Amino acid sequence: MVRALRAAGLVLAVAFSAPALSATAEVRIEGISGDLLNNARARLAIRNAAAQGEQPEYMFERLHERAADDIRSALQPYGYYSPEITGEFAVSGEAGARRVRATYQVTPGPQTTIREVRVEIVGDGAEDPVLQQRRKELPIAAGDALRHARYARAKDLLLSAAFARGYFDVGYRRAQIRVMREQQRADIVLELDTGSRFLVGDIRLEQDTLDGDVLRRYLTIHEGEPFAPSALLESQFQLMELGYFSRVDIEPIREEAEDNRMPVRIVPEYLPSQRYSAGIGYGTDTGARISLETDFRRINRSGHWIESDIRVAERRSNVGATYNIPLGNIPGERLSFSSTYSDERFEDGESSRYSVGVSLSRKPGSWKRRTYLDYSTERYNVGDLRRTTNLLMPGVSFERKEADDEIHPRNGWSVFFDVHGAAEPVLSSTTFAQARVATRGVAPLPWRSRLLARFEYGASFVDSFARLPLSERFYAGGDQSVRGYAYQSLGERDEDGNVLGGEYMTAMSLEAEKLLWRSFGVAAFVDAGGAGNEAFPDLSRGVGLGLRYRAPIGSVRVDFAHPLDDRNRGLRLHIGIGVGL
Repeated sequence: MVRALRAAGLVLAVAFSAPALSATAEVRIEGISGDLLNNARARLAIRNAAAQGEQPEYMFERLHERAADDIRSALQPYGYYSPEITGEFAVSGEAGARRVRATYQVTPGPQTTIREVRVEIVGDGAEDPVLQQRRKELPIAAGDALRHARYARAKDLLLSAAFARGYFDVGYRRAQIRVMREQQRADIVLELDTGSRFLVGDIRLEQDTLDGDVLRRYLTIHEGEPFAPSALLESQFQLMELGYFSRVDIEPIREEAEDNRMPVRIVPEYLPSQRYSAGIGYGTDTGARISLETDFRRINRSGHWIESDIRVAERRSNVGATYNIPLGNIPGERLSFSSTYSDERFEDGESSRYSVGVSLSRKPGSWKRRTYLDYSTERYNVGDLRRTTNLLMPGVSFERKEADDEIHPRNGWSVFFDVHGAAEPVLSSTTFAQARVATRGVAPLPWRSRLLARFEYGASFVDSFARLPLSERFYAGGDQSVRGYAYQSLGERDEDGNVLGGEYMTAMSLEAEKLLWRSFGVAAFVDAGGAGNEAFPDLSRGVGLGLRYRAPIGSVRVDFAHPLDDRNRGLRLHIGIGVGL
């Protein structure tokens, strides 16, 4: 007896110590497609094991036994609770080359539909009109096919809407899907308890650099109002746009909330009070240039700031400073006082101009509006003409831009409009009115490409063109106008061929740009434009190819342009940097 038991134990030991047979597997699911098939493949454990390569054969056998349950659970989120599933499992081959074939035939059966949806809101939010409207807009309704993803989305939407309205203790008392398999029907029950609605409590602005009232007027949260997390985020954006801070932290103090009032802490981190920036570069329109910019970001507790800009170039230089006083409750609205000296060399002339001005910048809606009054003295010469003019010019400009990226947009547009003028009896040497409009657009193209378009038009209304100073005349040609022609080389000419400019100007461009490798790309373009004393000046055309590099500061452009309307001009090189639209 003892010997028999020892023999049996030896046989069992040998059997269990023998290496398990390994196999590869091929798994197929038939009878379903689309989302059902994709989810079944993801849930089917035997298929996931097969994807890992060779596995023990007994593992595939065990996973095959649970395959029907895997597929059944994969169909339920789409409303199929009564599928018919049959499976075949076959093994072939010798040791070392074993192969498993598993095939599952699926008939999903009827799809479960929603019989009733019952959504209740209790707590302070029961009478909230916004929550009641969100309840009506949930993406589930009686008669719809049951989809678990839509049910989950409905739960999240209602919960998020309540949280955004200041119900911070919100939660579901009940959230159920009741499925009646035999009838292929389901009932959905959602009972949301909002709890109490919180109000904004004490707003603690933790800084002592600027007057608190200066910063508080930009906040979109106010003590005693219903608490809304979106208003905190908006206030953060508002403060960051002022240009004083490197970061702003705004957070509710939940542990100090009393009587449903939530205190708020605002902690800004200031940028350095001064900024200096120097640069050196080259542009075809300006020639070699150097620049120095300085910002005194806050010179008093009221948040006033000063900007200065010095640019010295071969053909166009200017020195200017602006004193800014923030106004209103929208970042960017301000009263500004400026002083500028500029010196510019035209194709056949030269202008030196001193100006002082005051401007009021506002943001009505989506537009930026600037109302200004400038007084200038300009000395200029072109050909044999030499003059000095004084101008007191009131004006207004409007600007709007929509773009998906501030520096390298692929989709967007911008429009700019300006009108200004002067009257001889009012501290001016001549009478004129002038308007200019500029539009730009960019649209995405396939294969990392984009299409850029530009159109500009300007018109002057003046009794004597000869009395219009050079800075107020229109020219065409150059990097930002008609490539293939020198900067401001297109316009009316005198008897000696000197370029005088014009009362009117038209310029347009169409350009296709494609990235080839990382930030490097190429472009092809066609430009047209002209300036003259007719409402629609004759257009000069240019075509060309360019190289592009998308740098963090903008698009570095190297263009080779050929003029089509001047046989005496050959290929011309244009170098510049473009930022945004």
